[in-house]
Amino acid sequence: MHVDVVVGKIAAGQLGLITRSQAIEAGVSDNQIKKRARAGKWTRVRSGVFVIAGAPQTWEQGVLAAVLTAGPGAVASHFSAAALHCFPDAMRTNLFEVTARPGRNPKIPGVRVHRPALLPDHDMRVVGGIPSTSYARTLVDCTGRSSLGQIARALDAGLVRRDVTVWSVERSLSALGQAPGRHPSKLWTLLAERSTVAIESESRPEIRMLRVLRVGGLPAPTQQHWVKFGTDRFRLDLAYPEAKVAIEYDGWDTHRTRTAFDSDRRRDRILQLNGWVVLRITSQTPDAEIVETVRAFVP
Repeated sequence: MHVDVVVGKIAAGQLGLITRSQAIEAGVSDNQIKKRARAGKWTRVRSGVFVIAGAPQTWEQGVLAAVLTAGPGAVASHFSAAALHCFPDAMRTNLFEVTARPGRNPKIPGVRVHRPALLPDHDMRVVGGIPSTSYARTLVDCTGRSSLGQIARALDAGLVRRDVTVWSVERSLSALGQAPGRHPSKLWTLLAERSTVAIESESRPEIRMLRVLRVGGLPAPTQQHWVKFGTDRFRLDLAYPEAKVAIEYDGWDTHRTRTAFDSDRRRDRILQLNGWVVLRITSQTPDAEIVETVRAFVP
């Protein structure tokens, strides 16, 4: 197989990038690398990293170039990984952050390189073709420079999208202690609030309602509870089956069509005809009102 074909396949899997060592392993000599660079076929983007002509330049490509420059085993991390994982408050900046394998100490202009004492395999993922810290490890690594609210939003978003679990965050946290730029106590606090309510939740509003009910001293409702009446079968966000109380979150995003509105009202009528009480909560419902309303129907 011609070396350019081999190089093309490697670059295709790396957002158009090829490293000098990969090119040499594929059979391209140093002199040939220089000739390709002079001819404009390859453009050097970082030390030992080239982009193949025609490959689109993207933010993700910049992250991967920094990772490849940091050497084998390096991964995108901290705020760069947060942006890759789509944390709610994450921003894409050109100050890339990578974590090098323990024992390595690369110096890369314009890149913040972290050198951890521990980076186990379960703390690494590939996100969009880019080696990265896992969602859970990224949460841990961002605790030092993020507010409690930012970490909470990222944790809840990950739980909702099934990108992370309470257990996976606990696993990453347990192996890492307090360190400069890392404050695990923030996450431990948030996990304590969510560990008994977040596993089955499908939305951030549901996580909020579960937490409010627990803090208010009410028993935990059943999540995603199915009921059947004749040929009709419904799934309730939260329910107290013995008391026949259903709690539904009215979100504009999911209920802004006429069809969705009519469907929900029909379901409410059928539930009520069968002895159920349907309590509808919105984002504007105060916590105290949620607790007071539910307590009126649940012993």
